[in-house]
Amino acid sequence: MNYARKPEPHFEIPIVNIGDIAFLLIIFFILTSTFMRESYIKLKPPASPDVQRVKDSPVSVSVDNKGQIWLQGTECQLTSLESGLNALLQDKTDKIVMLKIDKGLVQSQFGPVMVAISNVGGDVMLVGGEGSGK
Repeated sequence: MNYARKPEPHFEIPIVNIGDIAFLLIIFFILTSTFMRESYIKLKPPASPDVQRVKDSPVSVSVDNKGQIWLQGTECQLTSLESGLNALLQDKTDKIVMLKIDKGLVQSQFGPVMVAISNVGGDVMLVGGEGSGK
């Protein structure tokens, strides 16, 4: 008697989907990373011997050497700063905003930025470097 053999199961791994998954993972990590987010902003932070290391805040505002305001690394006008900060801080319990100011600016140039941060209920964390402060 001759019995018909069952065909052996043939398994294939769909490698086409692996490329899609890898591409989505790359996009995810690029969007969630914060390194070099503001490397193109030209500012020299003030220095002080009393600077303490703190954890980075997810919300940052920078004022460069020309007085231009940057919100999350994107150029921003003072008139739209409050609405942008409000959108970023509305669902956060910890409303800390990292504020980076060029050391050559005077209070009249960065004061309105601090007022805008306080108007939306943000806590200002000034960023500086370690040094003698001269």
